[in-house]
Formats: sequence, structure tokens, C-alpha cells
Amino acid sequence: MSEPMWVLFTKRWAPLPPEPLGEVVAGLGFDGIELPVRPGSWVSPEDAAERLPAMVEGLRRAGVAVASIAAEPTPAVLAACGDAGVDLIRVMVAVDPADPLGSVARQRDAWVALESDCERFGVRIGVQQHRGAYVATTLGVMGLLAEAPKHLVMVWDACHDALTGADPAVSLDLAAPRLAMANLKNAAFRDVSATAGARPQEIWYAPGRHGVTDWARVLGLLAERGWDGPICLTAELSDAATPDEVADVMRGDLAWAKELWSAAR
Repeated sequence: MSEPMWVLFTKRWAPLPPEPLGEVVAGLGFDGIELPVRPGSWVSPEDAAERLPAMVEGLRRAGVAVASIAAEPTPAVLAACGDAGVDLIRVMVAVDPADPLGSVARQRDAWVALESDCERFGVRIGVQQHRGAYVATTLGVMGLLAEAPKHLVMVWDACHDALTGADPAVSLDLAAPRLAMANLKNAAFRDVSATAGARPQEIWYAPGRHGVTDWARVLGLLAERGWDGPICLTAELSDAATPDEVADVMRGDLAWAKELWSAAR
């Protein structure tokens, strides 16, 4: 079995230009990144046509690939991805409380309408499940993708799956026909208030060894299924305030994930 591509979501380093970002990512031992293309990032939606290819080339010189971007898949961003050789854009499905079914259907239709652009530029739209204000389950996302064109795929997040109480074996079997990338992080529920009317718990994002996500089982399940695509460590941490603090945790999490992967092979 070949090794997966180990990817880092670089949201915490979003303002960095290519060379410094490449040094950080390569120094931590990752093969590639998921790049945020958002306002305030070095690559923004407005300048993606120019800056995304420059970012990809600068990172390539550091030995780092761009596995995906996190962005709104507008035609202009899809074109920039095509020029830069990036074939995956990660999105989530926002749910409008006033019209849950309608809002999800409209979002799906909007992404389906991008089929010709996605085919032209060689880009897929990867839909991730996310607890809270989004479609939260693997079943929900795969229901959304049923009968959809093949440019719509799934980014499966092991932590958000665990936060819903799902069995990752069942979820991965559901996701398998459209799986494009797997995300790893960890989290736990933490009591925050006993005040009447207040939310009694919040989600605390933690290092990989702490929380509801069983990394050993998740990586074992991926290995059993012959997964050799990207595995993205998302660098979501509630108690790490600075990029250097996040980097320290990610270095340890990556080393542990690789140990678990080797043991599962």
C-alpha cells in the first residue's frame, strides 16, 4: 500500500507568501497543503488568477504540493485552479434555519450548474460535512451528492463525523464512492455555563490524542480500504493562540498519525 499525501490546512498561516509558507510546511514534515483562498489570505478570490499559480510554483520549489483550496467555487476561482493545476476546492453546505431543505437544494443546484466549468478546468468541488450550521453528517452529504455529476465529491471529516456520534466504518463506506480527501482533527464537548438560557457546552478543538475522534481506528479503516489520497490535518485548535504554538502541535500530530498509519498497514 502506498503512503497517503499528508496535508496541512494553512488557515493559521494564511497571510504568508509562498517561500515562507513553504519553509513552515516542509519543516513540519507535510507533503502538501490545503490553501485558504479567502479575504485576508495571501491568495484572495479577487487576485486568485495571478497569485494562486505563483503560490503553487513557490511551494513546489520547497517540495510542497497544493492538494486543495478552501474557497467559494466561482467560475473565476475555478479558472485559477485550472491554471495552477489544483484539482479540488473544499466547501460546506450552509443550512438556512428558515428553509433547511430549500437552502440545501439551492446550494446543490448552484454547484451542479458549475459542471461545465469544472470539466473545462479539471476541478472537483469537495463537500465536507460540518457540525452546527451546515449539513453535519456523511449520510446528509452523500444524500446531497446522490445522482449529482461526478465533479461533486466528498471531503470526509473524521472529527465532525465523531461529534455526531456516527460509526466511522459506516460513514467511510457511505463516502467511498465520492471520497476525495479525509480530514483529521480532534475535539471534545466542554461544559461552559449553568446559566439559564445559555448553551451548556461548547466544542473544544484539541490535539489529536485528545477528544472524541479515534485516530487509530480512523486511520486503520482508511488503510483497510486502500486509501492513498490526501489526509489533511486541519490545525483547528482552541487553545493554541499563535502560529508557532499551532506548528508545535501539528508536528507532534503528524508524527503520531504516521506511526498509526504504519501500524495499520
